[in-house]
Amino acid sequence: METARVLISRGLIASVDLIRVQRGRGFSSLTHASVMHA
Repeated sequence: METARVLISRGLIASVDLIRVQRGRGFSSLTHASVMHA
């Protein structure tokens, strides 16, 4: 159970990072704001 939670959490973080990177290409200022907020 512990390993499953870690894998899921890592997957969620990776997906969020991918979304931020994709958005960063078009909206760098918004990405910086979201990163600073989160």
